[in-house]
Amino acid sequence: MLRIDRQLTRETVAAGRPVLGPVRTPSSDRRVAIRTAWEVWRAAAAIAGAPGGDGWHELRHFHASLLVAGGASPVAVTHRLEHRDANETLRTYAHLWPDDDERMRDASDGIIRIRDDGADER
Repeated sequence: MLRIDRQLTRETVAAGRPVLGPVRTPSSDRRVAIRTAWEVWRAAAAIAGAPGGDGWHELRHFHASLLVAGGASPVAVTHRLEHRDANETLRTYAHLWPDDDERMRDASDGIIRIRDDGADER
């Protein structure tokens, strides 16, 4: 088990080294089970020809994109990713949600029908 009780801060980039601070919310202070998943991830990524990187962060983004594509709401994705609020989730992933224009067209489709003689039929 690994206890998550701190995280990298924004000062990490400026300092050029890891700077740890407290987790954002009380629910972020948690225990997680770890295994040798890193080696499994690296091997699978190499087989798939995935580019280098930390892997876990890319996997998190991939997971979020699957949730959005599956129809999960911003609030549901926020809870799953343990973001502070839905605004944080939307700042990162808003471009993944479908455009509402198509949904609005679908919702209003069929309300007004055009008759063959050109008069509106309600």
